[in-house]
Amino acid sequence: MVPRRPIFIATGGALGVLIRWALLGLADTHSTLAVLGLNIVGSVLVGVLLGRGRTNGPAWSFGALGFCGGLTTFSSFALNAARYLDSGDPSRALGLITSTVLLAIIAARVGYSVGLRTLPETTQAPDGDSDERSKGFGSR
Repeated sequence: MVPRRPIFIATGGALGVLIRWALLGLADTHSTLAVLGLNIVGSVLVGVLLGRGRTNGPAWSFGALGFCGGLTTFSSFALNAARYLDSGDPSRALGLITSTVLLAIIAARVGYSVGLRTLPETTQAPDGDSDERSKGFGSR
C-alpha cells in the first residue's frame, strides 16, 4: 500500500507552485510586492488550518505542507533582499525583511483566529481521524 501523506503533500505542492508561477508570471517575475503577497496569503492559509485544528491528516498535508509550501517562496524573498543590498540600498532591504517577517506573523495569527472561529470544538476529519482544536497559537 502506498502511503497517502506523501501523495497529499506532492499534490498540494504541485498546485501551490503552479499558482505561484502563474501569479508571478502576471507580475514582474521578481516583483517584491507579488512575492510578499504570496507569502502573506500562504501565512494566512496556514494560520487558518492551524486554528481549525487541522495539523494531522489530509487537510494539513495537502493544504499547509503541500499547497502553502509550494505557494510561498522564501528563496525569492531572500533574492529580492540580496538584490537591494547589492544595489546599495540597505534601507530598502531592511524594510523588505522587516515587513515580510512581521506581516507574515500577523497574517498567520489572523488566519489562526479565523480558523478558531469557523470550527466547533472537536471535529471529525474527512479521513475519520479526530482533530482537536488547538489550545493556543503556540501549542502546535
